[in-house]
Amino acid sequence: MQTWLQNQVVENGEGIAIRFKGVSYTFSEVYDLVKIKKKKLLTLVGNERRIGLIGKNSLEMYLTILALWEIHREIVFLNFRLTKNELEYQLKEANTQIVIGDSEQREKLTAIEFIDFNDLNKIKSLDDPATNLLEKTNVASIMFTSGTTGHPKGVIQTFDNHYANCLATKKNLNLSSSDEWAAPTPLIHISGLSIVCRSLILGLTINLMTTFDEEELTCELKKGKITIVSVVSMTLERLMAIYPENGYSKSFRLMLVGGGSVPTHLIENCQKNNISVVQSFGMTETCSQVIALSEKDAYSKIGSSGLPLEGLSIKIANPKNNVGEIWLKGPQVITSYLRETDSWTKEGWFKTGDLGYLDQDGYLYVKSRLKELIISGGENIYPAEIEQVYLAHPKIKEIAVIGKNDSKWGAIPIAFVVTELSEEDLNSYGQAKLAKYKLPKEWHVVSELPRTTSGKINKNHLMKELK
Repeated sequence: MQTWLQNQVVENGEGIAIRFKGVSYTFSEVYDLVKIKKKKLLTLVGNERRIGLIGKNSLEMYLTILALWEIHREIVFLNFRLTKNELEYQLKEANTQIVIGDSEQREKLTAIEFIDFNDLNKIKSLDDPATNLLEKTNVASIMFTSGTTGHPKGVIQTFDNHYANCLATKKNLNLSSSDEWAAPTPLIHISGLSIVCRSLILGLTINLMTTFDEEELTCELKKGKITIVSVVSMTLERLMAIYPENGYSKSFRLMLVGGGSVPTHLIENCQKNNISVVQSFGMTETCSQVIALSEKDAYSKIGSSGLPLEGLSIKIANPKNNVGEIWLKGPQVITSYLRETDSWTKEGWFKTGDLGYLDQDGYLYVKSRLKELIISGGENIYPAEIEQVYLAHPKIKEIAVIGKNDSKWGAIPIAFVVTELSEEDLNSYGQAKLAKYKLPKEWHVVSELPRTTSGKINKNHLMKELK
């Protein structure tokens, strides 16, 4: 049975698979490069099934993903923003001994075998070592997302999950091989990897960017090839701030916005510039978007995440005043984590931990994402994880982390803490254990934290104090 890439070589070999830094590669050219890379990989990874991958967007990252899938490896995607301690925890959870990635990540990965892209490219091409070939696996990728307990969960995504999500997205956005999707989002995140999957399954082109740069992306949007861009509200705001007088090219179709609802003023700004915006809701556990709000519903359904895409079922469980936990079921929804949890019912419903409701037309409204989730610049920040790190310090008695609205990032983490430590000490302690974007941006030292009648810290009270 052929891989997705092999199918595209047969059906769409001369189609453009990817553009990166002004250079275009057809699917046939990509496959030729992948065949060389997979031979090199087989000499290095041995019989290891799971291989870690870490780094910023690059042609090497893209080709390595495809090559690892060609040799039937399960890819453990690692966030390059994480600290050494965070990475070591995830690698242990995933039982991963080998990591491939950017050379600057080496110093954080001393406990395992690390292969940087430069070393990989220096290896002479060899014949496929038959002893290192493995049987095909349905597990495509493993990504970590923190739960409300603070412990990162290993999300097991199958090729079937990715395929189902792609077909539903195709129908929702009317995708075809003539589309070109700009990817300024990291390939280590599901928002980036899902674009790779869509390209391999549907034959569309990826316009890969190393990172988000509004000026570089605007130049690309003016050239006339990009039809779709994945953004979050913050990056969309930055694009609209420098929207060109003559607009984008006529080929551009829409902005797909994830990471939370879009502010009304930004929707208005986009409509003023004739920019179509599709808002979406998705999770790592659903392999990207599974609910979407079309442009025509943006005003009549303000605050809504939209309607479920094809194949997805939604259930509001145990509702109180119509609001309950959001349960999902469908072929794009994962069926297990690396560790067993009670996240699924006996009937197969996935319990998201999000609270929300459905209106009379079936549109979903999310009241809180994973109860306390903070979405900052498109990154998910979980207060419980930060709290656990700081509570390990002997001089910190109590801590509560909550999100605060921020005009630049959407939200930022701030902390209320019972301690004798200075703000400098608190920041210094966290910098060694947490990624920079997770560090609290404000510290409020208090004598005690408010509690509910059951003895739990009353975060609602703390949120009210901020208003």
